[in-house]
Amino acid sequence: LHLSRCDVGDCGAAAIGTALKRNRGLKELYLTGCGIGDGGAAAVADGIRSNDRLAELWLYDNDIGPFGVSFLASALKYSNHTLRALCLNSARIHPEWKRIIDHCTRMNRIAGPMEAEARK
Repeated sequence: LHLSRCDVGDCGAAAIGTALKRNRGLKELYLTGCGIGDGGAAAVADGIRSNDRLAELWLYDNDIGPFGVSFLASALKYSNHTLRALCLNSARIHPEWKRIIDHCTRMNRIAGPMEAEARK
């Protein structure tokens, strides 16, 4: 789903986060340059915690700061085992969160469906 450069904002990101909890088919979500901040990133993170289909999430060129990135990293570390690519503006990512995101997405790419299910 390509929503890049749409005026999604934090309110729209909250609706997307809710939809991601029920997602059974969406594999790629492009939210580049959508005016999403920390609150919207936290809502999307909440959605990917229980999502077992989304493989790519693109969030470049938004206003996501350390707070939002920490929620996304936490969702990957503790809950999501299918997201293989989380694309953010790397200049705003704390080195520890970057390490967590890189490690989790790499493990999700390596693990097959059965291994991902076993890690849950």
